[in-house]
Amino acid sequence: MSQGKFSQQQVPSTTKYFGRAFTITINNEPTPDGRVHEPTATQISSAIAGVEQHHQLRVVFKVHKNLLQEELNSADISIYNLSSEHRALLQKRFAPLTIQAGYGGLSGSLLQARTGVLFSGQVTIASHVKTGPDWVTRFSTIDGMQQVATSRANIALPPGTSFLNAGQSLISGMKLGLGNFVEQVQKGLPRNVGPFATGVSYFGRAWDELGTLAKSAGLDISIQDNAIQVLPPNGYTGHVSIATPLDVEHGLIGNAE
Repeated sequence: MSQGKFSQQQVPSTTKYFGRAFTITINNEPTPDGRVHEPTATQISSAIAGVEQHHQLRVVFKVHKNLLQEELNSADISIYNLSSEHRALLQKRFAPLTIQAGYGGLSGSLLQARTGVLFSGQVTIASHVKTGPDWVTRFSTIDGMQQVATSRANIALPPGTSFLNAGQSLISGMKLGLGNFVEQVQKGLPRNVGPFATGVSYFGRAWDELGTLAKSAGLDISIQDNAIQVLPPNGYTGHVSIATPLDVEHGLIGNAE
């Protein structure tokens, strides 16, 4: 489907649920004199193989994803009892944050886990709250928030500019990944737009301008892990290899509802 939303929630890492594994990576805040703290990123993981600095901390996170331009993906994360040193580092607004999740081997090692990126975005709010005996660090994060909030378009493109080049110019100005933009456009547009015989110009919030351009061609756009995703109406990315079939041959009992 081209529109919709869903949510996924990970249980606290202190409980073993079918070998679930995850890693949360957060870029650290530079020191006041401009030097970057070593290491440059803090990682919290369910691994027990010593891969990350911090493991077996209690972590709860909830991820909301959708395919709408108007509502960016978001995640809320709570991490319990980080050291005071690391709490002080994790204050930077728009710091990149990534959640990887999946399933581990029998040992629970992240090295044996089949994990993938569940969410990638930027921290919008970071707070540290004392709750009973615990220090709880909470992050609110949004995928592509900095690019959407700060990127302005001021572009004048010459006569003959194609739809593809116009879109690429807006996306590069936002410092987002192209994602599947080129691939989907080259497949053909639901409604032909361009080349622009007299040229085309864009002025204003770049994300809005890109959305208007996409809608003129009958496409839906969203930001997925800091990259553009383009879908035709009621369509899908075409990457069926990453989908999980729901049928009897793959263990489904009864009918999907």
